[in-house]
Parts: sequence; C-alpha cells; structure tokens
Amino acid sequence: MTLGQKIRAARLEQRLTQEQLAARDFTKSYVSELERDHRTPRLTTLKILARRLNRPLSYFLDGATEERESEALLMVGLAHLQAESFPQAAAWLKRAQESAAADGDDVMQARIELGLAWVDQGLGHDLRAWRRAERAIHTLTRVDDRDALIRAHVCVGRSKLAAGDPASAAWTFEAALRLSGEDARPSIASALHYALGIARERMGDAAGAGEAFVRALDIAESFADPKRAAAWHVERGAASAEDGAFDAAVAHAGEAAAVYEALDHKRQLAEVHWRLGDLAARAERWADAQRHYSVSIAVYSAAGLIRGAARTLGYFVDAVRSGVPPETARVIGETALALFPDAGGPEMTTDDDRAGALWLRGTIQRILGRVDASRGSLTESLRLFERLCRAEEAKTVRRELALLAVEANDLAAAREYLSVLWQAPDRSQITVPL
Repeated sequence: MTLGQKIRAARLEQRLTQEQLAARDFTKSYVSELERDHRTPRLTTLKILARRLNRPLSYFLDGATEERESEALLMVGLAHLQAESFPQAAAWLKRAQESAAADGDDVMQARIELGLAWVDQGLGHDLRAWRRAERAIHTLTRVDDRDALIRAHVCVGRSKLAAGDPASAAWTFEAALRLSGEDARPSIASALHYALGIARERMGDAAGAGEAFVRALDIAESFADPKRAAAWHVERGAASAEDGAFDAAVAHAGEAAAVYEALDHKRQLAEVHWRLGDLAARAERWADAQRHYSVSIAVYSAAGLIRGAARTLGYFVDAVRSGVPPETARVIGETALALFPDAGGPEMTTDDDRAGALWLRGTIQRILGRVDASRGSLTESLRLFERLCRAEEAKTVRRELALLAVEANDLAAAREYLSVLWQAPDRSQITVPL
C-alpha cells in the first residue's frame, strides 16, 4: 500500500472528507494530490495528518521524506538577520521563499515573509515591512505558532511608530503582550515592554512609559545571566516534550545547547588566560601577567562565572601586587566591588553562587585593607564551600584567610588555616574549568 493509499484508507475509516482532513492547514486539492501519490508530504505535514487520522506517525513513515530545505534556508537567513547582515539575510530568505512555494507550504511561506519584513525594517523600508507582516499575520493566526505571530505584531507596531502613529503602535504592542501570556520568551516579553514604553513616551504618557520600561528592565535583568536563560529553555523544552510538542522541544533544547556551548567557550578562554597569567607571573613578567589575569576576570564575569572570577582575582593580586602602585590597586578593587553582584542580591540564587560572590568580595576587600569586612566575607564563603563539599575552593579561601591573618599579625589564626593547606593540589596541575 502506498503512502497516499494509507492516508485515504485512514481518512475513510475516520469518516472524514478531504476538506475536513485539510482543515485550516491545507487545501482540499492538496489532500487529494497526497492520496493520489502526486505529492510527497514533508514530515511536519505528516505529523499533523497522523494526529487527525488517529494513527501513529510510524504507520505513514514509509514513503515520506523529511524535506527540510526551505526550513534550513529560513534558519540561515534568520541567523544573518540576527547578525544584522541584511543583504545576506534577504538572499537566503528569498531562496527559502522559492523552495517553500514549490512545496506549497503556506505556513512556511508566512514565516519567511515575516523574516523578509524584518529585513525590510532593518533597511528602513517600514511601509513594505508593515505590508509583509500583515500578510504573515493572516496565515499565522490559523496555526499554533505564537512566537512568530508575536514577532509579526512587533514588526507591525515598529512600522506604526516609524509612520508617526504611536497610539496605534501602543495598541499593537499591548495586543501582542496579551497574546504572549505569562510564559512568553523573556527576550520577546522584554522587547515588547520596551517598545510599548517608546510608544507611550511619544504619546506624551511619561508615567506609562516609565512603567513599561521598568517592566522591560525587570525581565531583562532576570535573564541577563546566560545560565538562567539556558535553564529556562531547558525547562520549556522538557515541558514541550511532555506535552507532545516535539518541534518546540527541539527548538528550546537547541537554544539551550547553543547558550551552554557559548558559556563553555568563554569558560575555556578565561581558563587559558588565567594559566598564561600564572606562567607570566612565575617568570616575573608583570605586565603580561596583569594583562592575562585581567582578561580572565573580565571573561569570567561577563559569563556570570563568579567563582572563576574570584579565583583568578585572588591569584592576580598575589602575583602582581608588588608591581602595581597602591592607588592603582585601590581603583581596581573599588571598580570590581561596584561591578560584581552582592552575595545577598537577587542574582545569587544558589549557595554555589553566593559562595563565589563572597569569595570575590572578600578578596577585593582584603586588597582595599578592609580587614573586618574581608574576614566576614571569606569566613562565610568558606562555610558555604565546605557545606557544598567544594574542597579545592575551600582550600583556596583558607589560603586567603591565612594571608589576611598574617597581615593582621594574628599568627594563631594563620597557623590554624595553614595547618590544612598542605593538602591543596599544586597550582600548575590541570584542573577542570569552573
């Protein structure tokens, strides 16, 4: 039995007409061509048909092709769009448009049309972008692609702003926010509130604009940590898989993997700079040591890897302390305290994060000569690391406390901390990056 015959037999068994099987996603003629084996459905199409015909996907897989050319071209185009490479994005999206038109895939064509609308907007063709987005909305309202539909509304709203109609733009952004609901992607939700704030500001509603900007800020700050953003995608991917929304699950898992891969790269980069700084310090090349340590701290910090930044800063201070003027050390320390989060702040969601932040703050406070504050931060950091069974970090914090005790001429406390430091591994040995 051919694929078309299987579809026809299952449809008749379910007592559905070709029009009923097509519903809003396909045309009656398209279903007719499938049943006569004049067309071969894409895998996404077959999944929809399998659900409607109450059959497992495996029943239809023989003879089906997973033709994803238009989707692949679309995704490459969108990647160029995110990089603001508008001519390249347009070229890829037009290729995707030709492929989707050959497949007769209206939904894919709508997604591509939306991508081209964003390209037009990036190139300043706001009226053309508006028309494209409106056409995409007409199709996207028929299918369950909420994220694309929200992005289409954002595009229309931005075009309305450019046309000098902030009141209509605000209405569009508010409609998109209602559509997005509570579980919208943080990047989309933050962008919507920000756009709404701009529209209200242009309407002369300063209070409403401020409220929207604050909401945008709250969302953006909550997900500024890449690890938290990746974890959000993991959670959404798992929930989608449990609900049977496998395409959404794959998309969320892919985004999480991309974020984690970028974090791993930054972690490795920071680790390499730390070790190069360590080598330079041992050779008393202080300028090189300072440069490598500084880059390591900056990269660790940008990635939200507080413990790595704290460890590097500790070695940085010990290595180049004699070669840095006191005023320079003070400025570095004050700047670092202002940049790094407080251990009690909302960013510190786990004991691991709090321990790292306290370690960092204690080290900086020691540089600045704030003995009591440094001792308090480092002692609490040590307590948390010991509770977490983080032996290497605990030993390094003990080393910081021992140095602090020596500087304070508290030799009894220094001996107590030093008594366990003989177990610490050699700094030159290979360790797994934090």
